[in-house]
Amino acid sequence: MVAMLKDLHPHIPWKIFLFMKAPNGYWKVKEHQLELLRHLESTLSIICPEDWYDVAPDQLQGTGAPPLLQSYYRNSLSTFLTAMYPSYPWKPYRFRSLPKLVYKDPEVLAMFVRDFEEAFLLREPSDWYRIGLKQITVFGGGTLITKNGGLYRSLLKVYPTIPWDKKKIAGKGKRSSQWIMVVCLRKIFPDLVVI
Repeated sequence: MVAMLKDLHPHIPWKIFLFMKAPNGYWKVKEHQLELLRHLESTLSIICPEDWYDVAPDQLQGTGAPPLLQSYYRNSLSTFLTAMYPSYPWKPYRFRSLPKLVYKDPEVLAMFVRDFEEAFLLREPSDWYRIGLKQITVFGGGTLITKNGGLYRSLLKVYPTIPWDKKKIAGKGKRSSQWIMVVCLRKIFPDLVVI
């Protein structure tokens, strides 16, 4: 059918991937995958790579993406984007949906922990005792931390030589929201010691 349409109307730039099924071998051609990527960026109003983190799997329905992702990228948008933009420093934990293996990847967990430490200006291991799951979830790591056994076990995996106090990590009354204020003050006044 696709070939027939192309023959009848060669002047139309057909988007083959929007048909129910692309011809055999169609997705093996990198240019076809890039064409789909450009189509998705246009359709989903993706302006910069970071915008991809907000794309939900259901937004890809009807775009031609699911067959490609299922056949070549283990049904993973993050794996597809990593292949399309290999030089971009992707943060896998920020995607809305990830393959199960990514949640257990120690490198992804370590990346999240270090990015969180940088964003929240955690300078000492004891600074983690003020962090709550809500802050971790807002930063995009709630599922990642949960799938790795919680904050205590996640920190043990990333920093196995630090003697973490499980009660302090799991404890109530952390005053995590006050930590946000400390972070703001540290960003405004980097040389100021905030207790």
